[in-house]
Amino acid sequence: MKAKRAKVFCTGGRQAIRLPKEYRFDSETVLVHRAGADPMVFEGVRVVEIGGDDPEGANVVRLTNGAIMVAAHHPRTADVVASLGYSVVLCDVSEFARADGGLTCLSIRLRDQYLA
Repeated sequence: MKAKRAKVFCTGGRQAIRLPKEYRFDSETVLVHRAGADPMVFEGVRVVEIGGDDPEGANVVRLTNGAIMVAAHHPRTADVVASLGYSVVLCDVSEFARADGGLTCLSIRLRDQYLA
């Protein structure tokens, strides 16, 4: 099975990342922080901006059951995700965050056939 990858693309002199649909909240929603990406590049999808001064707040992982894993040290993000109707799973990655590690960097996505 070929691995799916996020793709970097340029538009209007800016770079953005196109996520494979299985990594999005759903087929219509992405989380962004203005410091990390211009919301205007996500044409055709619902863009939910995460406020605050830490772009890492938009670094979340969608789990196979549809819940969204959020770093416990980003309670504002957890509140936003919950307000969208998603179940939130908090994960303490504060020690990794001190070394610039985020949830997506610390995650390995396994498909069901590997978990049996």
